[in-house]
Amino acid sequence: MPYGHGFAESIGMLISAIIVALLVGQSPDLSDRFIAAQKALAANPASEERLVTLVSILYENERNDAAISLLEPFVRANPRASRAKLFLALGYARQEKYSQAKMLASQVATQLPNDYYAQHILGLSLFGLNEFDTALLHFKKAVSIKPDFADGHFQLGLIYSRTATTLADAENAYKRALQLGYSNAEIFRNLGSVDIKLAKYDEAVTQLKRSLELNPNYADAYFQLADALRRSGKTDEAAEATRKFQALNSSTQGKKQRDSQGRALYEEGVKQIEKDDLPGAYSTLKRAVETVPQLDAGYYRLAQIDYLRNNQAIALENIRRAIQLNPFEAEYFFVLARCLERSDAQAAVEAITKAIALNGRVGDFHNLLGNLYAARGDNARAAQSYRRAVDLEPKNEAFRMNLSAAQKKLQP
Repeated sequence: MPYGHGFAESIGMLISAIIVALLVGQSPDLSDRFIAAQKALAANPASEERLVTLVSILYENERNDAAISLLEPFVRANPRASRAKLFLALGYARQEKYSQAKMLASQVATQLPNDYYAQHILGLSLFGLNEFDTALLHFKKAVSIKPDFADGHFQLGLIYSRTATTLADAENAYKRALQLGYSNAEIFRNLGSVDIKLAKYDEAVTQLKRSLELNPNYADAYFQLADALRRSGKTDEAAEATRKFQALNSSTQGKKQRDSQGRALYEEGVKQIEKDDLPGAYSTLKRAVETVPQLDAGYYRLAQIDYLRNNQAIALENIRRAIQLNPFEAEYFFVLARCLERSDAQAAVEAITKAIALNGRVGDFHNLLGNLYAARGDNARAAQSYRRAVDLEPKNEAFRMNLSAAQKKLQP
């Protein structure tokens, strides 16, 4: 069944929802939503709608590689799947693979010439390839099909702001996007930049201050605010804005250096683990997460070492931090289950069940679930879990022994 304007409407709304989710932060039940979407797709792998739902969650959380790995084989097997194809084009554009994005978006735009979002993604792809005139035509077509498409007007503003003769058009496009609800720090900064070029310095100051209200750490906005203030004769305020720009710019450079240093420390810690130098690894990994507090893998490794040292409370704290930062890793939930195994058996079952839902192809996961069922006397479920572990790793003698023991308990 071909998709018409209703499809375009729904995909645009979905992208808007993704943007909103990114602005407000990660949902606390993200792993549950992801697992539910994953199960739904597994129950019907041919469903384009279910695939798009799952991929949307990944895009929402900047897991572009994972989303693309799901979309690529689906699009190869279903070359007329327009929604999946557009989402794949979006993923390629996010990765700056603009040629691939252009190819896919062109196919959908040819198949569905009145689909505003196909025109929009094709415009994004062409913009990325520096084909500005052609990109402009497609953005114009997108907003002619859907005049209230805010992001389309924003992109028109970006195109128009490139040349001196179309600066007024850029200003109008940005203001139209704002009227339609496209309100973030970036659009106010861009509008302020255009107003500087149009010599509307007071208006530029207003727009740039609004940008900084939304993002107080926006270094580029401070840079342009300093320019606007200086041009309007407010030298003292301009000097203060310049100082703030320099401080933020220095902080940004420092963050890049810390990220590089933290990841280097993490790699060193992993090598120390491989050499069984757990004290050295722990010290190195602690430095890694202190340097990069968002390094989920570092907390995961610390939790592993804490567990081996029987520091269960600290292990729980570290693995929960890892999961908070990245709820897509099955191994993290496995370690959580191990940490909870003795103190909260039900919570351990829930954790390992999530690990299996995220990746059901690991024998250790099913074996641990079997152990938890066996500990509560549920030998039927224990045997079922052990059987799955043995199926995955037929040569694992421990799994086979556990299965045999559970089966004997089931015998009358």
